[in-house]
Amino acid sequence: MTEREAKIRRFEPSDDKRVRFVVGKAAMESLAVANRRAYIHPLIISAWLFLSYAVINYMNRWPRFDQGFLGYLRPIPLLAASMVPVMFLIDWLNRPDFENITEHVLRGPDMSDLHTFYTSRPGSGLWICEFGGLFVGLIALDANSDALVKDEKENRPSTSAVIRHFYVDEVYRKSGIQEDLLSHALRMAFDAEPALQVVNAHDSPLLPYIRNCLQNAAFISTEELNKSGIPLLRSILINSEALPSTRSFLFSFLYPPAHILPDVSSESNIQVFNWLDSIPDYTVSWSDRRREIFIVVESALPGSIQIIIDSIDVLSEDIGSIIETYAFFSSLLRLIRARPEPSRLILHATLPSQLTPLLTQPTFSPSLIQLIVHPVALLKHLAKEYLTLPPPSSPRAKFWSTFLPLSDRTHDIERLVYGTNGDGDGSGRAVEMAVDVLVRGGDGKKRGFERELEGWSLFEGPCDLTKLERLKEVWIRKAAVEVNSITLLRDADIKLSYKAGIDPTQNVSFNLNLTLAQQESRAQVPLPYAHGGKSLAAAASIFYDPDSADDLDDDDPDEDLDI
Repeated sequence: MTEREAKIRRFEPSDDKRVRFVVGKAAMESLAVANRRAYIHPLIISAWLFLSYAVINYMNRWPRFDQGFLGYLRPIPLLAASMVPVMFLIDWLNRPDFENITEHVLRGPDMSDLHTFYTSRPGSGLWICEFGGLFVGLIALDANSDALVKDEKENRPSTSAVIRHFYVDEVYRKSGIQEDLLSHALRMAFDAEPALQVVNAHDSPLLPYIRNCLQNAAFISTEELNKSGIPLLRSILINSEALPSTRSFLFSFLYPPAHILPDVSSESNIQVFNWLDSIPDYTVSWSDRRREIFIVVESALPGSIQIIIDSIDVLSEDIGSIIETYAFFSSLLRLIRARPEPSRLILHATLPSQLTPLLTQPTFSPSLIQLIVHPVALLKHLAKEYLTLPPPSSPRAKFWSTFLPLSDRTHDIERLVYGTNGDGDGSGRAVEMAVDVLVRGGDGKKRGFERELEGWSLFEGPCDLTKLERLKEVWIRKAAVEVNSITLLRDADIKLSYKAGIDPTQNVSFNLNLTLAQQESRAQVPLPYAHGGKSLAAAASIFYDPDSADDLDDDDPDEDLDI
Protein backbone atom coordinates (compact mmCIF):
# COMPACT_ATOMS: atom_id res chain seq x y z
CA MET A 1 0.00 0.00 0.00
CA THR A 2 1.55 3.28 -1.09
CA GLU A 3 1.57 6.22 1.29
CA ARG A 4 -0.36 9.21 0.01
CA GLU A 5 1.54 12.49 -0.17
CA ALA A 6 0.29 15.93 0.87
CA LYS A 7 1.66 18.87 -1.07
CA ILE A 8 1.03 22.56 -1.73
CA ARG A 9 1.61 23.69 -5.29
CA ARG A 10 0.98 26.72 -7.48
CA PHE A 11 -2.11 27.15 -9.61
CA GLU A 12 -1.91 25.77 -13.15
CA PRO A 13 -4.16 26.63 -16.12
CA SER A 14 -5.60 23.09 -15.99
CA ASP A 15 -7.02 23.88 -12.52
CA ASP A 16 -9.13 26.77 -13.79
CA LYS A 17 -12.52 25.01 -13.84
CA ARG A 18 -12.06 23.40 -10.43
CA VAL A 19 -10.89 26.63 -8.79
CA ARG A 20 -13.85 28.61 -10.11
CA PHE A 21 -16.24 25.97 -8.78
CA VAL A 22 -14.56 25.93 -5.36
CA VAL A 23 -14.59 29.75 -5.13
CA GLY A 24 -18.34 29.83 -5.74
CA LYS A 25 -18.89 26.94 -3.34
CA ALA A 26 -16.88 28.67 -0.61
CA ALA A 27 -18.90 31.87 -1.02
CA MET A 28 -22.21 29.99 -0.69
CA GLU A 29 -21.05 27.89 2.27
CA SER A 30 -21.91 30.77 4.62
CA LEU A 31 -25.56 30.50 3.53
CA ALA A 32 -25.82 26.93 4.84
CA VAL A 33 -24.19 27.95 8.13
CA ALA A 34 -26.51 30.93 8.53
CA ASN A 35 -29.57 28.75 7.81
CA ARG A 36 -28.51 26.11 10.34
CA ARG A 37 -28.00 28.73 13.02
CA ALA A 38 -31.40 30.21 12.29
CA TYR A 39 -33.08 26.79 12.58
CA ILE A 40 -32.01 26.41 16.21
CA HIS A 41 -32.82 29.96 17.25
CA PRO A 42 -35.35 30.00 20.12
CA LEU A 43 -37.76 32.24 18.22
CA ILE A 44 -37.71 29.98 15.17
CA ILE A 45 -38.26 26.88 17.30
CA SER A 46 -41.18 28.61 19.04
CA ALA A 47 -42.72 29.55 15.70
CA TRP A 48 -42.28 25.99 14.41
CA LEU A 49 -43.95 24.46 17.47
CA PHE A 50 -46.83 26.93 17.27
CA LEU A 51 -47.36 26.17 13.57
CA SER A 52 -47.16 22.43 14.25
CA TYR A 53 -49.75 22.73 16.99
CA ALA A 54 -52.12 24.62 14.66
CA VAL A 55 -51.75 22.07 11.84
CA ILE A 56 -52.07 19.03 14.10
CA ASN A 57 -55.09 20.49 15.83
CA TYR A 58 -56.75 21.41 12.50
CA MET A 59 -56.22 17.93 11.04
CA ASN A 60 -56.96 16.20 14.35
CA ARG A 61 -53.75 14.17 14.30
CA TRP A 62 -53.24 13.97 18.05
CA PRO A 63 -52.05 10.65 19.51
CA ARG A 64 -54.60 7.82 19.74
CA PHE A 65 -54.20 5.53 22.73
CA ASP A 66 -56.46 2.84 21.32
CA GLN A 67 -54.11 2.17 18.37
CA GLY A 68 -51.21 0.97 20.45
CA PHE A 69 -47.65 2.15 19.90
CA LEU A 70 -48.27 3.48 16.39
CA GLY A 71 -50.99 5.76 17.71
CA TYR A 72 -48.39 7.82 19.53
CA LEU A 73 -46.61 8.50 16.23
CA ARG A 74 -49.53 10.16 14.48
CA PRO A 75 -48.37 13.82 15.04
CA ILE A 76 -44.77 13.20 13.90
CA PRO A 77 -45.34 13.50 10.09
CA LEU A 78 -47.15 16.80 10.52
CA LEU A 79 -44.54 17.95 13.03
CA ALA A 80 -41.81 17.38 10.44
CA ALA A 81 -43.89 18.78 7.58
CA SER A 82 -44.53 22.00 9.51
CA MET A 83 -40.79 22.67 9.57
CA VAL A 84 -40.54 22.65 5.77
CA PRO A 85 -42.18 26.07 5.17
CA VAL A 86 -40.15 27.54 8.05
CA MET A 87 -36.91 26.27 6.50
CA PHE A 88 -38.00 27.53 3.09
CA LEU A 89 -38.81 30.99 4.50
CA ILE A 90 -35.43 31.27 6.25
CA ASP A 91 -33.56 30.27 3.10
CA TRP A 92 -35.68 32.63 1.01
CA LEU A 93 -34.79 35.54 3.31
CA ASN A 94 -31.06 34.75 3.56
CA ARG A 95 -30.30 33.65 0.01
CA PRO A 96 -30.38 37.05 -1.83
CA ASP A 97 -27.65 38.54 0.36
CA PHE A 98 -25.34 35.57 -0.06
CA GLU A 99 -26.03 35.37 -3.78
CA ASN A 100 -25.02 39.02 -4.10
CA ILE A 101 -21.80 38.27 -2.21
CA THR A 102 -21.10 35.27 -4.43
CA GLU A 103 -21.79 37.28 -7.56
CA HIS A 104 -19.42 39.99 -6.32
CA VAL A 105 -16.70 37.40 -5.70
CA LEU A 106 -17.13 35.69 -9.07
CA ARG A 107 -16.94 39.06 -10.82
CA GLY A 108 -13.78 40.07 -9.02
CA PRO A 109 -10.79 41.42 -10.92
CA ASP A 110 -8.93 38.13 -10.56
CA MET A 111 -11.61 35.86 -12.03
CA SER A 112 -11.23 36.98 -15.64
CA ASP A 113 -7.78 35.38 -15.94
CA LEU A 114 -6.63 33.61 -12.78
CA HIS A 115 -3.23 32.55 -14.06
CA THR A 116 -2.23 35.98 -15.36
CA PHE A 117 -3.58 37.82 -12.33
CA TYR A 118 -1.72 35.77 -9.72
CA THR A 119 1.56 35.67 -11.62
CA SER A 120 1.80 39.37 -12.49
CA ARG A 121 3.33 40.26 -9.10
CA PRO A 122 6.03 38.38 -7.18
CA GLY A 123 4.06 38.58 -3.93
CA SER A 124 0.82 37.27 -5.47
CA GLY A 125 0.02 33.61 -5.65
CA LEU A 126 -2.78 31.08 -5.86
CA TRP A 127 -1.86 27.93 -3.96
CA ILE A 128 -3.62 24.55 -4.07
CA CYS A 129 -3.28 21.89 -1.39
CA GLU A 130 -3.65 18.23 -2.40
CA PHE A 131 -3.51 14.95 -0.51
CA GLY A 132 -2.83 11.89 -2.59
CA GLY A 133 -4.07 13.66 -5.71
CA LEU A 134 -7.31 14.73 -4.00
CA PHE A 135 -8.22 18.38 -3.67
CA VAL A 136 -7.99 19.68 -0.07
CA GLY A 137 -8.14 23.47 -0.27
CA LEU A 138 -6.82 26.66 -1.80
CA ILE A 139 -5.67 30.14 -0.84
CA ALA A 140 -5.31 33.16 -3.13
CA LEU A 141 -3.12 36.05 -1.98
CA ASP A 142 -3.28 39.22 -4.06
CA ALA A 143 -0.44 41.75 -3.85
CA ASN A 144 -2.00 43.84 -6.63
CA SER A 145 -4.52 45.43 -4.26
CA ASP A 146 -2.05 48.20 -3.50
CA ALA A 147 -1.34 49.00 -7.15
CA LEU A 148 1.93 50.41 -8.35
CA VAL A 149 2.28 54.12 -7.81
CA LYS A 150 3.35 55.67 -11.07
CA ASP A 151 6.33 57.94 -10.72
CA GLU A 152 8.50 59.69 -13.25
CA LYS A 153 11.62 57.87 -12.13
CA GLU A 154 10.53 54.59 -10.57
CA ASN A 155 7.69 52.21 -9.83
CA ARG A 156 7.19 51.75 -6.12
CA PRO A 157 6.21 48.17 -5.13
CA SER A 158 3.06 47.51 -3.17
CA THR A 159 3.27 47.40 0.61
CA SER A 160 0.02 45.52 1.32
CA ALA A 161 -1.75 42.43 0.09
CA VAL A 162 -5.15 40.81 0.62
CA ILE A 163 -6.29 37.20 0.87
CA ARG A 164 -9.08 37.03 -1.70
CA HIS A 165 -9.99 33.34 -1.39
CA PHE A 166 -9.38 30.85 1.41
CA TYR A 167 -11.12 27.48 1.54
CA VAL A 168 -10.44 24.01 2.94
CA ASP A 169 -12.72 21.04 2.39
CA GLU A 170 -14.77 20.25 5.48
CA VAL A 171 -13.41 16.73 6.01
CA TYR A 172 -9.83 18.06 6.33
CA ARG A 173 -10.45 21.00 8.67
CA LYS A 174 -10.00 19.08 11.91
CA SER A 175 -6.43 18.22 10.88
CA GLY A 176 -5.45 21.91 10.86
CA ILE A 177 -4.24 21.82 7.26
CA GLN A 178 -5.59 25.36 6.78
CA GLU A 179 -2.87 26.72 9.09
CA ASP A 180 -0.15 25.09 6.96
CA LEU A 181 -1.76 26.49 3.81
CA LEU A 182 -1.91 30.01 5.28
CA SER A 183 1.65 29.98 6.61
CA HIS A 184 2.96 28.73 3.25
CA ALA A 185 1.21 31.52 1.32
CA LEU A 186 2.43 34.19 3.76
CA ARG A 187 5.99 32.93 3.73
CA MET A 188 6.14 32.86 -0.08
CA ALA A 189 4.61 36.35 -0.33
CA PHE A 190 6.99 38.01 2.15
CA ASP A 191 10.02 36.26 0.65
CA ALA A 192 9.11 37.29 -2.90
CA GLU A 193 8.06 40.88 -2.06
CA PRO A 194 10.53 42.49 0.40
CA ALA A 195 8.52 45.73 0.51
CA LEU A 196 5.38 43.91 1.64
CA GLN A 197 4.40 45.03 5.15
CA VAL A 198 0.86 43.89 5.87
CA VAL A 199 -1.56 41.23 4.65
CA ASN A 200 -5.30 41.80 5.06
CA ALA A 201 -7.96 39.11 5.21
CA HIS A 202 -11.76 39.04 5.32
CA ASP A 203 -13.25 37.47 8.42
CA SER A 204 -16.73 36.09 9.00
CA PRO A 205 -18.29 34.62 12.16
CA LEU A 206 -20.02 32.09 9.89
CA LEU A 207 -16.65 30.48 9.09
CA PRO A 208 -15.05 29.83 12.48
CA TYR A 209 -12.27 27.64 11.10
CA ILE A 210 -10.92 30.59 9.09
CA ARG A 211 -11.29 32.98 12.03
CA ASN A 212 -9.36 30.64 14.34
CA CYS A 213 -6.68 30.16 11.71
CA LEU A 214 -6.18 33.91 11.28
CA GLN A 215 -6.05 34.46 15.04
CA ASN A 216 -3.44 31.72 15.45
CA ALA A 217 -1.37 33.39 12.72
CA ALA A 218 -1.33 36.65 14.77
CA PHE A 219 -3.76 38.55 12.53
CA ILE A 220 -5.22 41.59 14.31
CA SER A 221 -8.89 42.30 13.85
CA THR A 222 -9.96 45.62 12.34
CA GLU A 223 -12.28 46.26 15.29
CA GLU A 224 -9.35 46.26 17.72
CA LEU A 225 -7.37 48.70 15.60
CA ASN A 226 -10.16 51.17 14.92
CA LYS A 227 -12.11 51.16 18.16
CA SER A 228 -9.51 50.57 20.87
CA GLY A 229 -6.00 51.50 21.94
CA ILE A 230 -4.59 47.96 21.80
CA PRO A 231 -1.62 48.94 19.59
CA LEU A 232 -0.79 51.77 21.98
CA LEU A 233 -0.89 49.44 25.00
CA ARG A 234 1.31 46.97 23.16
CA SER A 235 3.86 49.67 22.37
CA ILE A 236 3.89 50.86 26.00
CA LEU A 237 4.50 47.35 27.28
CA ILE A 238 7.23 46.66 24.74
CA ASN A 239 9.02 49.85 25.76
CA SER A 240 8.61 48.87 29.42
CA GLU A 241 10.60 45.69 28.81
CA ALA A 242 13.61 47.90 28.12
CA LEU A 243 13.37 49.31 31.67
CA PRO A 244 14.36 46.44 33.98
CA SER A 245 14.03 48.65 37.06
CA THR A 246 10.30 49.18 36.43
CA ARG A 247 7.87 46.35 37.12
CA SER A 248 4.72 46.27 34.96
CA PHE A 249 1.46 44.56 35.84
CA LEU A 250 -1.20 43.93 33.18
CA PHE A 251 -4.75 43.14 34.38
CA SER A 252 -6.90 41.90 31.48
CA PHE A 253 -10.68 42.06 31.77
CA LEU A 254 -11.64 42.67 28.12
CA TYR A 255 -9.01 41.48 25.62
CA PRO A 256 -6.91 38.30 25.88
CA PRO A 257 -3.35 39.11 27.01
CA ALA A 258 -2.01 37.42 23.87
CA HIS A 259 -3.71 40.12 21.78
CA ILE A 260 -2.07 42.89 23.77
CA LEU A 261 1.39 41.34 24.20
CA PRO A 262 1.85 38.10 22.23
CA ASP A 263 5.13 36.91 23.78
CA VAL A 264 5.88 37.30 27.48
CA SER A 265 8.89 35.34 28.74
CA SER A 266 9.24 34.10 32.29
CA GLU A 267 12.22 36.42 32.78
CA SER A 268 10.31 39.50 31.67
CA ASN A 269 9.59 42.35 34.07
CA ILE A 270 5.92 42.21 32.98
CA GLN A 271 3.45 40.16 34.99
CA VAL A 272 0.11 39.30 33.36
CA PHE A 273 -3.20 38.56 35.10
CA ASN A 274 -5.79 37.01 32.80
CA TRP A 275 -9.22 37.58 34.40
CA LEU A 276 -11.40 37.28 31.30
CA ASP A 277 -13.27 34.32 32.80
CA SER A 278 -14.08 36.23 35.97
CA ILE A 279 -17.73 37.18 35.39
CA PRO A 280 -20.21 37.94 38.21
CA ASP A 281 -23.25 35.63 38.42
CA TYR A 282 -21.72 33.32 35.80
CA THR A 283 -18.52 32.14 37.46
CA VAL A 284 -19.00 30.10 40.63
CA SER A 285 -15.64 31.11 42.08
CA TRP A 286 -15.98 34.79 41.21
CA SER A 287 -14.48 37.29 43.64
CA ASP A 288 -14.05 41.04 43.67
CA ARG A 289 -10.69 41.70 42.03
CA ARG A 290 -10.10 45.07 43.68
CA ARG A 291 -8.55 43.49 46.76
CA GLU A 292 -6.26 41.32 44.64
CA ILE A 293 -5.04 44.36 42.69
CA PHE A 294 -4.25 46.17 45.95
CA ILE A 295 -2.32 43.13 47.19
CA VAL A 296 -0.28 42.97 43.97
CA VAL A 297 0.62 46.67 44.18
CA GLU A 298 1.48 46.59 47.89
CA SER A 299 3.57 43.40 47.64
CA ALA A 300 5.52 44.51 44.55
CA LEU A 301 9.29 44.81 44.91
CA PRO A 302 10.66 48.24 45.88
CA GLY A 303 11.05 50.58 42.93
CA SER A 304 8.88 52.08 40.24
CA ILE A 305 5.84 50.18 38.99
CA GLN A 306 3.42 50.45 36.10
CA ILE A 307 -0.22 49.31 36.40
CA ILE A 308 -2.20 48.67 33.18
CA ILE A 309 -5.91 47.81 33.41
CA ASP A 310 -7.87 46.66 30.35
CA SER A 311 -10.54 47.79 30.55
CA ILE A 312 -12.01 50.09 33.17
CA ASP A 313 -15.53 49.76 31.75
CA VAL A 314 -15.61 45.99 32.24
CA LEU A 315 -14.20 46.37 35.75
CA SER A 316 -16.89 48.96 36.51
CA GLU A 317 -19.59 46.55 35.33
CA ASP A 318 -18.17 43.84 37.58
CA ILE A 319 -18.15 46.21 40.56
CA GLY A 320 -21.63 47.47 39.76
CA SER A 321 -21.10 51.12 40.67
CA ILE A 322 -19.33 53.97 38.90
CA ILE A 323 -18.75 55.82 42.19
CA GLU A 324 -17.12 52.79 43.81
CA THR A 325 -14.96 52.28 40.72
CA TYR A 326 -13.84 55.91 40.85
CA ALA A 327 -12.99 55.57 44.56
CA PHE A 328 -11.02 52.40 43.80
CA PHE A 329 -8.92 54.13 41.15
CA SER A 330 -8.30 57.07 43.48
CA SER A 331 -6.97 54.74 46.18
CA LEU A 332 -4.90 52.83 43.64
CA LEU A 333 -3.39 56.06 42.32
CA ARG A 334 -2.32 57.08 45.83
CA LEU A 335 -0.46 53.78 46.22
CA ILE A 336 1.29 54.27 42.90
CA ARG A 337 2.31 57.86 43.75
CA ALA A 338 4.02 56.57 46.87
CA ARG A 339 6.43 54.74 44.57
CA PRO A 340 9.47 56.41 42.97
CA GLU A 341 9.13 57.79 39.47
CA PRO A 342 8.40 56.86 36.72
CA SER A 343 5.46 54.99 38.29
CA ARG A 344 2.28 55.23 36.22
CA LEU A 345 -1.35 54.16 36.18
CA ILE A 346 -2.52 53.33 32.64
CA LEU A 347 -6.26 52.85 32.14
CA HIS A 348 -7.78 51.59 28.90
CA ALA A 349 -11.35 52.73 28.20
CA THR A 350 -13.69 51.98 25.32
CA LEU A 351 -15.69 54.88 23.92
CA PRO A 352 -18.20 56.02 24.94
CA SER A 353 -17.28 55.53 28.59
CA GLN A 354 -19.06 56.98 31.62
CA LEU A 355 -15.83 56.89 33.64
CA THR A 356 -13.73 58.98 31.27
CA PRO A 357 -15.23 62.38 32.25
CA LEU A 358 -14.57 61.60 35.94
CA LEU A 359 -11.02 60.34 35.49
CA THR A 360 -9.97 63.31 33.36
CA GLN A 361 -10.86 65.89 36.04
CA PRO A 362 -7.98 67.69 37.80
CA THR A 363 -9.42 66.56 41.13
CA PHE A 364 -8.53 62.96 40.23
CA SER A 365 -5.01 63.72 38.96
CA PRO A 366 -3.44 67.14 38.25
CA SER A 367 -1.13 65.58 35.66
CA LEU A 368 -2.70 63.65 32.81
CA ILE A 369 -1.90 62.23 29.39
CA GLN A 370 -4.98 61.11 27.47
CA LEU A 371 -4.68 59.30 24.14
CA ILE A 372 -7.80 59.02 21.97
CA VAL A 373 -7.55 56.81 18.89
CA HIS A 374 -9.32 57.88 15.68
CA PRO A 375 -9.41 56.15 12.27
CA VAL A 376 -7.55 57.81 9.42
CA ALA A 377 -10.78 57.68 7.42
CA LEU A 378 -12.11 60.49 9.60
CA LEU A 379 -9.32 62.87 8.53
CA LYS A 380 -9.82 61.93 4.88
CA HIS A 381 -13.52 62.69 5.24
CA LEU A 382 -12.78 66.12 6.75
CA ALA A 383 -10.34 66.94 3.95
CA LYS A 384 -12.79 65.87 1.25
CA GLU A 385 -16.12 67.14 2.54
CA TYR A 386 -15.09 70.13 4.69
CA LEU A 387 -11.79 71.07 2.98
CA THR A 388 -10.22 71.07 6.45
CA LEU A 389 -6.79 69.56 7.01
CA PRO A 390 -5.06 69.10 10.37
CA PRO A 391 -2.98 72.03 11.67
CA PRO A 392 -0.87 73.78 10.52
CA SER A 393 -2.51 73.37 7.10
CA SER A 394 -5.74 74.72 8.61
CA PRO A 395 -6.31 77.15 11.50
CA ARG A 396 -6.41 75.29 14.81
CA ALA A 397 -9.74 76.80 15.86
CA LYS A 398 -11.41 75.82 12.59
CA PHE A 399 -10.04 72.27 12.62
CA TRP A 400 -10.86 71.39 16.21
CA SER A 401 -14.35 72.95 16.02
CA THR A 402 -15.07 70.65 13.07
CA PHE A 403 -13.13 67.57 14.18
CA LEU A 404 -14.33 67.16 17.78
CA PRO A 405 -18.13 67.12 17.14
CA LEU A 406 -17.72 64.68 14.26
CA SER A 407 -15.42 62.37 16.24
CA ASP A 408 -18.17 61.92 18.87
CA ARG A 409 -20.61 60.49 16.32
CA THR A 410 -19.91 56.79 16.72
CA HIS A 411 -22.40 55.70 14.05
CA ASP A 412 -20.94 58.05 11.43
CA ILE A 413 -17.40 56.93 12.25
CA GLU A 414 -18.34 53.28 11.81
CA ARG A 415 -19.98 54.08 8.49
CA LEU A 416 -16.82 55.82 7.29
CA VAL A 417 -14.61 52.93 8.37
CA TYR A 418 -16.69 49.90 7.49
CA GLY A 419 -19.22 51.24 5.00
CA THR A 420 -22.81 50.08 4.67
CA ASN A 421 -21.74 46.76 3.07
CA GLY A 422 -18.34 46.33 4.69
CA ASP A 423 -16.53 48.19 1.92
CA GLY A 424 -15.86 51.45 3.73
CA ASP A 425 -12.79 53.62 3.50
CA GLY A 426 -10.97 51.89 6.32
CA SER A 427 -12.21 48.34 5.89
CA GLY A 428 -9.38 45.86 6.17
CA ARG A 429 -6.62 48.50 6.12
CA ALA A 430 -6.45 49.69 9.70
CA VAL A 431 -2.68 49.64 10.12
CA GLU A 432 -2.49 53.40 10.69
CA MET A 433 -4.31 55.63 13.15
CA ALA A 434 -4.65 59.23 14.22
CA VAL A 435 -4.09 59.83 17.93
CA ASP A 436 -5.54 62.82 19.75
CA VAL A 437 -2.98 63.62 22.47
CA LEU A 438 -4.11 65.68 25.47
CA VAL A 439 -1.45 66.66 28.01
CA ARG A 440 -2.14 68.48 31.27
CA GLY A 441 0.67 69.77 33.46
CA GLY A 442 1.16 69.12 37.13
CA ASP A 443 -0.46 72.39 38.22
CA GLY A 444 -3.82 71.32 36.77
CA LYS A 445 -4.52 74.80 35.36
CA LYS A 446 -5.85 75.51 31.92
CA ARG A 447 -2.64 77.18 30.84
CA GLY A 448 -0.88 73.85 31.33
CA PHE A 449 -3.18 72.07 28.86
CA GLU A 450 -1.99 71.09 25.37
CA ARG A 451 -3.70 69.22 22.55
CA GLU A 452 -2.13 67.81 19.41
CA LEU A 453 -3.07 65.33 16.70
CA GLU A 454 -0.35 62.86 15.75
CA GLY A 455 -0.06 59.83 13.52
CA TRP A 456 0.56 56.25 14.58
CA SER A 457 1.74 53.36 12.43
CA LEU A 458 1.92 49.74 13.53
CA PHE A 459 5.33 49.47 11.90
CA GLU A 460 6.92 52.85 12.73
CA GLY A 461 5.10 53.82 15.93
CA PRO A 462 4.40 57.53 16.49
CA CYS A 463 4.96 59.69 13.43
CA ASP A 464 3.80 62.87 11.75
CA LEU A 465 0.45 62.81 9.98
CA THR A 466 2.17 63.55 6.68
CA LYS A 467 4.02 60.23 6.99
CA LEU A 468 0.86 58.10 7.02
CA GLU A 469 0.45 56.22 3.75
CA ARG A 470 -3.33 56.54 3.67
CA LEU A 471 -3.16 60.34 4.05
CA LYS A 472 -0.62 60.98 1.30
CA GLU A 473 -3.32 61.45 -1.32
CA VAL A 474 -4.80 64.23 0.86
CA TRP A 475 -1.54 66.17 0.97
CA ILE A 476 -0.90 65.54 -2.75
CA ARG A 477 -4.38 66.85 -3.59
CA LYS A 478 -3.77 69.96 -1.48
CA ALA A 479 -0.49 70.67 -3.27
CA ALA A 480 -2.18 70.25 -6.66
CA VAL A 481 -4.92 72.72 -5.69
CA GLU A 482 -2.31 75.27 -4.66
CA VAL A 483 -0.47 74.96 -7.99
CA ASN A 484 -3.65 75.23 -10.05
CA SER A 485 -4.87 78.26 -8.12
CA ILE A 486 -1.83 80.29 -9.21
CA THR A 487 -3.34 80.82 -12.65
CA LEU A 488 -6.37 82.49 -11.04
CA LEU A 489 -4.44 84.98 -8.94
CA ARG A 490 -4.81 88.68 -9.57
CA ASP A 491 -1.88 91.07 -9.78
CA ALA A 492 -2.22 92.04 -6.14
CA ASP A 493 -2.25 88.37 -5.11
CA ILE A 494 0.87 87.75 -7.18
CA LYS A 495 2.64 90.56 -5.34
CA LEU A 496 1.61 89.03 -2.02
CA SER A 497 2.84 85.63 -3.13
CA TYR A 498 6.23 87.12 -3.97
CA LYS A 499 6.37 88.63 -0.49
CA ALA A 500 5.58 85.21 0.95
CA GLY A 501 8.46 83.68 -0.97
CA ILE A 502 6.29 81.83 -3.55
CA ASP A 503 7.21 82.22 -7.21
CA PRO A 504 3.99 81.90 -9.29
CA THR A 505 5.99 81.58 -12.56
CA GLN A 506 8.01 78.50 -11.59
CA ASN A 507 5.74 75.85 -13.13
CA VAL A 508 4.79 77.49 -16.47
CA SER A 509 6.04 76.48 -19.93
CA PHE A 510 7.08 80.02 -20.98
CA ASN A 511 9.31 82.78 -19.58
CA LEU A 512 7.59 85.62 -17.72
CA ASN A 513 10.73 87.27 -16.36
CA LEU A 514 12.21 90.49 -17.88
CA THR A 515 15.83 91.46 -18.20
CA LEU A 516 17.05 94.93 -17.13
CA ALA A 517 17.14 96.14 -20.77
CA GLN A 518 13.58 94.95 -21.32
CA GLN A 519 12.41 96.73 -18.18
CA GLU A 520 14.04 100.04 -19.33
CA SER A 521 12.44 99.75 -22.80
CA ARG A 522 9.02 99.12 -21.25
CA ALA A 523 9.38 102.21 -19.03
CA GLN A 524 10.03 104.44 -22.09
CA VAL A 525 6.85 103.42 -23.94
CA PRO A 526 4.19 106.27 -23.71
CA LEU A 527 0.85 105.07 -22.40
CA PRO A 528 -2.30 106.16 -24.36
CA TYR A 529 -4.73 108.77 -22.96
CA ALA A 530 -2.22 109.97 -20.40
CA HIS A 531 -1.63 113.45 -22.01
CA GLY A 532 2.06 112.88 -21.94
CA GLY A 533 2.16 113.51 -18.22
CA LYS A 534 1.18 117.24 -18.67
CA SER A 535 -1.66 118.87 -16.71
CA LEU A 536 -4.61 120.58 -18.43
CA ALA A 537 -4.34 124.45 -18.72
CA ALA A 538 -8.08 125.25 -18.83
CA ALA A 539 -10.15 125.21 -15.69
CA ALA A 540 -12.68 122.49 -15.28
CA SER A 541 -16.32 123.35 -16.12
CA ILE A 542 -19.70 121.66 -16.65
CA PHE A 543 -21.67 122.20 -19.88
CA TYR A 544 -25.40 121.46 -19.60
CA ASP A 545 -28.09 121.70 -22.27
CA PRO A 546 -31.49 122.33 -20.58
CA ASP A 547 -34.35 120.03 -21.41
CA SER A 548 -37.80 121.32 -22.41
CA ALA A 549 -39.35 119.91 -19.23
CA ASP A 550 -36.87 121.64 -16.91
CA ASP A 551 -38.30 124.37 -14.65
CA LEU A 552 -35.58 127.03 -14.63
CA ASP A 553 -37.58 130.14 -13.45
CA ASP A 554 -36.15 132.24 -10.63
CA ASP A 555 -39.40 132.42 -8.61
CA ASP A 556 -39.35 131.40 -5.01
CA PRO A 557 -41.25 128.09 -4.77
CA ASP A 558 -42.25 128.94 -1.17
CA GLU A 559 -43.51 132.53 -1.72
CA ASP A 560 -47.13 131.53 -1.03
CA LEU A 561 -46.22 130.38 2.47
CA ASP A 562 -46.71 132.78 5.36
CA ILE A 563 -43.50 132.31 7.24
